[in-house]
Amino acid sequence: MIEFEQNMVYPKTLLDTKLLKLTLPNNDHGFVRGLVNGTIQHMNSIDWIINNYSMTRKVTDTTKEVRNSLRVAVYQLEYMRGRVPPYAAVDQAVEIVKLLGGHTGLTGYTNGVLRAIVRECIAGRNLLNLSSTGKDVVKNISLKHSHPEWMVQRWLTQYGIDDTEKLCEVNNTHADMAVRVNTLKTTSGEVVTALNNYGLGVRMSELVPDALVFTSGEPFLEGLAEFQAGMFYIQDEASQLVTHILGPQPGEVVYDICSAPGGKATHAAQLMKNSGKIVAFDMFSHKLRFIRENSARLGVTIIDPQLRDGENPQNFTGAVDRVLIDVPCSGTGVLRRRPDLKWRRTSNDIIFKLPKIQYSILSNAAPLVKPGGILVYSTCSIEPEENEGVIGKFVKEFPLFEIENIRDTGKFLGNKDIVNPGGWVQTLTHKHGIDGFFVIRFRRKG
Repeated sequence: MIEFEQNMVYPKTLLDTKLLKLTLPNNDHGFVRGLVNGTIQHMNSIDWIINNYSMTRKVTDTTKEVRNSLRVAVYQLEYMRGRVPPYAAVDQAVEIVKLLGGHTGLTGYTNGVLRAIVRECIAGRNLLNLSSTGKDVVKNISLKHSHPEWMVQRWLTQYGIDDTEKLCEVNNTHADMAVRVNTLKTTSGEVVTALNNYGLGVRMSELVPDALVFTSGEPFLEGLAEFQAGMFYIQDEASQLVTHILGPQPGEVVYDICSAPGGKATHAAQLMKNSGKIVAFDMFSHKLRFIRENSARLGVTIIDPQLRDGENPQNFTGAVDRVLIDVPCSGTGVLRRRPDLKWRRTSNDIIFKLPKIQYSILSNAAPLVKPGGILVYSTCSIEPEENEGVIGKFVKEFPLFEIENIRDTGKFLGNKDIVNPGGWVQTLTHKHGIDGFFVIRFRRKG
């Protein structure tokens, strides 16, 4: 938590690095991940609770050691009631402060604040007794469901009170982990059997083929022999859907513009039966390593990782069968998995900064599609400026590209009604139970 606060490191990357060094059962891995992600998810609500029971100072005025020990303890006390004994959470927090060099005054302060909160919990009181209505609706929803006020205000305008509260509420729930079975090496049945042998429950996805969804927590899969052997790739259902909509065929040439870490590129190679060519571009040289490593593990040989900045039109040449552009975005559709983004993004990112980058990449990549070829644009955002706003400008300035109704392409979409009247996909977590993704498919006129 201290490292996350100081450096705003992606929590999953941080946890993967730390947990790889520990020998823990899968249940303990899941507990640690849940504790860290949950504390980050509920950060401003937790801070509000601490401030309510701290008589001498605000949480932001304490040391980083005290502040984050309090946060983790309050998360356990309020959001894990019945799973963690209250006094165990308190004692652990005090010991951590002491271990990290806290003097008697700091350990006493930590102990005092937490024991006051424990008394409320034992009495069965809700520490966040807030209404979602009234004149302070933005503030109340922000605190009740731990989202920045500017984000709540945006969604209230777009969706209204009921849907905004449902969206904020579901963003703080556990997101089911999914994997993509690597059909270049194995079958879904073989992977199901292997995972069941570890005591891990999975079900087949209702949205995309060859996807398995875990029904039992969030296991640490990277340590399994089957993962190392490339039998599957960790990738959520909505992300897998994007490549199915792209629909690459064996023998084709495909460009993946913003590729790292290579999930969609390796998926495309799998759909192409490892025949043809995929050029996987990314603007960060250190990320190309992830594409190479994932390709090698999965047995993919047709991907050529290249260093390119999608905002520079001089970086691209050629006329290819299909182009995929999964652009950098706000990530507001994946806040269950990326709770850190709530505290990293700003309204300026969504209104100005990101749409400018997204349109630049899209307009530079479009000329690479040969006549009759396919262009797919996707985001993991639910914000109109990044989706309809970018596309609206694109269709005006690039009349050679026409929108293909995704439902008419015959791509498997399960039983979920996720294609809107315009022909593109916009999923919302509180309505569809999966990550919030925007996916649109164009065909270049011949």
